[in-house]
Amino acid sequence: MHCIAGHHGRNKLTMMVIPSIFLPEDWSFTFDEGINRHPDSIFKERTVAELGCGNGWISIAIAEKWLPYKVYGLDINPRAVKVSWINLYLNALDENGHLIYDVENKTLLDRVEFHESDLLSYCREKDIQLERIVGCLPQVIPQRIVVCLSLR
Repeated sequence: MHCIAGHHGRNKLTMMVIPSIFLPEDWSFTFDEGINRHPDSIFKERTVAELGCGNGWISIAIAEKWLPYKVYGLDINPRAVKVSWINLYLNALDENGHLIYDVENKTLLDRVEFHESDLLSYCREKDIQLERIVGCLPQVIPQRIVVCLSLR
């Protein structure tokens, strides 16, 4: 288990990681710092998608801080989606296994869902109208671009 700086009175988020998904690295913390510079209205009561959610920590952090209507964490890796659901429950329940409610009397389980999806295909198939889309995908560089860059 890993701990990541959290929001809303909680010092840290609890996260499970496995070798087959990308670990949060410095660039993802920089991404989180960047979105934290936006006003509170950026995600509040909005429908949001996170592309390439990995272990789900950014989707969970957005839900805790901004109280969006819903965050859809999307990843093409089915293992990442499973780990994201586990991480959601690890952070939605207190140490006694009771749901944690926010100021609007909702839980993280009300605000966040994770789905296997090639980019926005899940949202298109379900006709979900998104108001915000975020993603931090620096490690997903197409192989042909890497080859072209190495030829220069």
